[in-house]
Amino acid sequence: MTPLELARQHCANMVGDTCLGLDIGPRGEATRSRDVGPCVLSAGERCFYFETAVLPMEEVAKDDKLRASISDARYQYQAALGQGAVVRRCPDCGRARPRGASRCKLCAKQRRRSVERERKRKTRGGTVGHE
Repeated sequence: MTPLELARQHCANMVGDTCLGLDIGPRGEATRSRDVGPCVLSAGERCFYFETAVLPMEEVAKDDKLRASISDARYQYQAALGQGAVVRRCPDCGRARPRGASRCKLCAKQRRRSVERERKRKTRGGTVGHE
């Protein structure tokens, strides 16, 4: 999914193909940041509302397909702005991962549980429940 397609589906500023030009102020209020007109994403420009309201949906999306779509749109958006090197991918699933982390949050959680289970199994001698 492209950033513009993501904005059309999930951006509260988009009405048809027109952007209302609103932004989120420091106290959470809506402020006018530009005139009503075409979405700046279509021109490959930076949109602060898109960065603060739409892209963070990746963290809370429950559907894996939606999360992957947002991750792809984030990658394309950052690559278009010349920030492509900032996005690092999880080696297990390919989703974007936080800076300094070796895996995305979901894979890190699964890996941590797996390692913990294996450690406990070895500590117990590996025979608990297998007799």
